[in-house]
Amino acid sequence: MGKFFLFLLLVIIISFTNSQCCHHQQEFDKTNKILQQKILTFLATLQPGVCSNIILNKTQTNLFSPNLIGRFLPQGTFNASIQAFEYLYGIFCDIEGLLQRSNTVQSTELRQITFDQNKYICGLEIILNLAPNNLSLTCFAFVAFDRDNMICGYDAQVRNNGLTFNDPPETNVPLIEEVCQAVQEICEGSNQQYSSLEVCINFMTNQIPFGTYDQGDQNSVVCRTIHIKLASISPDIHCRHVGKTGGGACTNKTSQSYYQDDNFMKCAHKRNEA
Repeated sequence: MGKFFLFLLLVIIISFTNSQCCHHQQEFDKTNKILQQKILTFLATLQPGVCSNIILNKTQTNLFSPNLIGRFLPQGTFNASIQAFEYLYGIFCDIEGLLQRSNTVQSTELRQITFDQNKYICGLEIILNLAPNNLSLTCFAFVAFDRDNMICGYDAQVRNNGLTFNDPPETNVPLIEEVCQAVQEICEGSNQQYSSLEVCINFMTNQIPFGTYDQGDQNSVVCRTIHIKLASISPDIHCRHVGKTGGGACTNKTSQSYYQDDNFMKCAHKRNEA
C-alpha cells in the first residue's frame, strides 16, 4: 500500500510539473509572437512613403518607447531617444522636400529571429534591399522591448558597410562640394558651422581624412555625409555633427571605447515579471 501511495504522489508531482512547464512554454510562445509581429511591423514602416510620414510625425507607429536608445555600427551611437529614432528612418528614407538620399529602402526581409529565454530580447538578421543601385545590405541586431512590448533599445551592426558604400577616390572632390553646399543651406543662423562654402571645402579637403563607411562615426568626411542627412530633419541636433568639432558624433574613437557604454539591452523587460 505504501508503495502505491508513493507512486501516486510521484505521478501527481510529474503531472503538476508538466502542467507548469506547458503553461510557461505557452506564455513564452505567446510573447514571442507579439515581439515578432512588432519587428515585422517595424520593417514594414521602412517602405517608401510610409517611412517619410513617420519621420515627419504624420503617422504614429505605436512601436517605440519614449526612452528609446540604440547603436548602429559603424554609423553611430544614439543615447538620446530622438536621435535613436531618427537614425532608423533618416538615412535610407526618401523624404519629400529634404536632402535626397543616394540609397533608399525598397523592401526588407527578416531572415532569422531568435528569442532570449529570460528577457524580452530578439536577435535578428535583416536584409535591406536598396534602390536605385540594386544593393542588398545585411544587418545583425539585438532588439529590446519594455513591459508594454515597445522597442526600447537596439544594438545593430552592418555587414560589409564599406564594401557596399565606399566610392572610388575620384568622387571625393565632388562629394565634398556637395556636402558643403548642403551644410551651408541647412545649417543657418545659430546652427551655422562654417563662415563660407570655401571654408567648409578647405576643412573637409585638407584638415580631416575622407574616411570610409567602415568607420562611419569617426572624424571624417564620410561621417559628415551621414549626419548632413539627419541635419536636414533636425538641424538643431545634427548641424554640430557636420561642423569642425564633430559635435561628439563625428569624432575619433578607439576600439575599446565601444565597450564603455554597451548595454543597450538594459531596458528589456524580464519574462514572468509583473
